[in-house]
Amino acid sequence: MISIITATYNRGYIIENLYHSLQRQTCHDFEWVVIDDGSNDNTDRLIQTELPNLKKILSDVKYIKKTNGGLGSAINEGLKYFDGEFLLLLDVDDVLLKESIQILVDKMNENPDYSYVYGNGYYVKENNLD
Repeated sequence: MISIITATYNRGYIIENLYHSLQRQTCHDFEWVVIDDGSNDNTDRLIQTELPNLKKILSDVKYIKKTNGGLGSAINEGLKYFDGEFLLLLDVDDVLLKESIQILVDKMNENPDYSYVYGNGYYVKENNLD
């Protein structure tokens, strides 16, 4: 299983794109650890609303809300909660293509001597994810 850690702070306006891309994955054998680093916008409400839907699809979803301490602090907090064999740090403004997780896991399994794999990305405009 792969664990995905996402730290967020006041990104309610964009986090929906990320969790919709996680829902569309061809591989659902992963957990998503979301660390809300003390957001004071609608991030908490959006995540809480979507959690039941995500928990039906993904292996596990863990949501931790903490006092603001910065990105490093939030990622370090997330590292306490991941259970997977592989780890993916995913930024809140990232969107994954539907086979992204499966491809990364397959490459790691095909190459057990690798320490890590990564994929290329595309730059897209926020209002046009195509």
